[in-house]
Amino acid sequence: MSTPNQWTDPPPAAPNGPLHAYMTLPRVEDEDNHDGDFAQSSEEKTATKRSLMARITPGEQGVIKIKALDKEGKRLFDDLCEASRRGDLEAVDTLVTNYNVDVNQVDEFDYSPLILASLCGHVTIVTYLLEHGARCDRDTFQGERCIYGALTDEIRGILLKYDLSKAVDTSQPFASHITRELLGKGVGSDVVFRASAKSGDGNVDFELHKFVLAARSPYFKRNLETRWRGKKLIKLAPIVHPLTFEAVIKVLYIGELLSLPSELDENLRVVTKSLEMEEVGEMLMSGREKKNLNDLRKELVRKAQGDMGAWVRDQVIGKVRKIDREEDIDNVVAQVREEEVFADVVLRVNLHDDDDDSSSENEKESVDGEGGGVLLYPAQKAMLARSEYYQMMFSGPFSESHSATLPTVLLDVTPALAPLILEFIYTDRVAYIPPSHALDLVFAADMLLLDRLKSLAAIEITKTPPEDPPEGVSMYDVLRAAWSTRTERLEHHAASHFAAHLDSYLTSPLFASIVSESASRISSRQETDTIELIDDIRYYLGLRYGILNELVDERGRVQGDGPGGGVALGWGVGETEWEREYNERVVAIEELLEGLGLEA
Repeated sequence: MSTPNQWTDPPPAAPNGPLHAYMTLPRVEDEDNHDGDFAQSSEEKTATKRSLMARITPGEQGVIKIKALDKEGKRLFDDLCEASRRGDLEAVDTLVTNYNVDVNQVDEFDYSPLILASLCGHVTIVTYLLEHGARCDRDTFQGERCIYGALTDEIRGILLKYDLSKAVDTSQPFASHITRELLGKGVGSDVVFRASAKSGDGNVDFELHKFVLAARSPYFKRNLETRWRGKKLIKLAPIVHPLTFEAVIKVLYIGELLSLPSELDENLRVVTKSLEMEEVGEMLMSGREKKNLNDLRKELVRKAQGDMGAWVRDQVIGKVRKIDREEDIDNVVAQVREEEVFADVVLRVNLHDDDDDSSSENEKESVDGEGGGVLLYPAQKAMLARSEYYQMMFSGPFSESHSATLPTVLLDVTPALAPLILEFIYTDRVAYIPPSHALDLVFAADMLLLDRLKSLAAIEITKTPPEDPPEGVSMYDVLRAAWSTRTERLEHHAASHFAAHLDSYLTSPLFASIVSESASRISSRQETDTIELIDDIRYYLGLRYGILNELVDERGRVQGDGPGGGVALGWGVGETEWEREYNERVVAIEELLEGLGLEA
């Protein structure tokens, strides 16, 4: 395990609320929450704001983006602001790439995530946000707040020099899988659309996926369920130009926005109207102008995630079947094959007598009944293949990849976890992870080789501050899960919690046991080797008491009249109260190790 740092476990939180202490611009609209020197009358606030806004040309005021967010969107954006303020890179990356949170949105105090990261001095977060499309125009109100409020010259220099054109494509692994694997390589294709080449050189075939078309377009879903049902080859009308159809398909598969020649404008309008996708035509026309391409791309991904989210809820989770007897499974699978046009695999979840919880209303009534049975989900191999676990199963020498009937594959988790895993696989996000299931989800994601889902679950667990007692979970279980699944975030969270409550843990036999367990994790351990858990606890003790590593002696203690002590710092005192408390806890750790026959 690497040494703890501010990115894997955030440092102590910065002051809550509007960050007046870090601002260099005049205070504007957020003084009502503060007293004292920063207080202004309503007339003063209005005059101050007008003086600032007068410095912005009319066309630039629109840079301040205040969107109407729903409850879920507001929660996610607040989480992004908090993660930016704390310097939590893993959480920021998850919110931007998995949940597609707008990095240019502002809160009720006109703070954007970039401003918060800049004010709090988090260079890595500032760089990340800029690379993912965050704007910082020095000629705007928001830009000036960000640049001149930057905590360090390094951040100010980054903001002044950054070129928005260098921003990376914010397409998530979700979009990349659908665009590259499904459309680009044709993985799992189950239907071909054929367009007539206008040059007379034959036909142009498009290898596509019925479920993607149905999820993204009511027109395709309706026709695939009726007049195209069971067809492997569908010939397009002669009026459909291959380039036009390709451009539409790439939008549905979250690919690039093709710039069609102007002579195809009328064909684009006719085709998109016939396919009941006029908004796609408008998006392609807007993309040709090369303006706001980043915003168009984000909107494209957001729309696709919404469509795929509705699909997995209605067509996969919503159509789960509960089977009580093993001998009935083959008949039900045959029924799924007949009734579910878009399913090419059945996902099986075994029920046990102690399975008394489910997050799907469709299954809750039956699952809460008397034990046993299985749940069967109609699914799509092309999406399950996002998990390397299933990808190897479908492509390797397993029977599931060569079954003549509808294959059935096992998802070896509790029924409560299955909807969460399916939601992630189909959308790259999970709307809500119940805290009581988060630790189990870490293990399940690790088993399925879904690292990003593992990160989502770990972030949910670590939302509880280390100072607070964990709800419904043992911190010993959290630490063992961290070791088992190689999740450093959980490892640091557990160590930080132990450091915050060290006095109560030092007398616990369970704590002594886990310290010994940590020591035994080093193969062929030598007497001079350190113990990871103890090293981490010492590190977080240092953070809590403001003790830097370079100011302690070889025993890990601070000397009051030595380097870093009160005298050395010019306070005119010996050992300070903080140093005394810190040293007492270091000595207590040494006594625990001595009692266990360990050195660290």
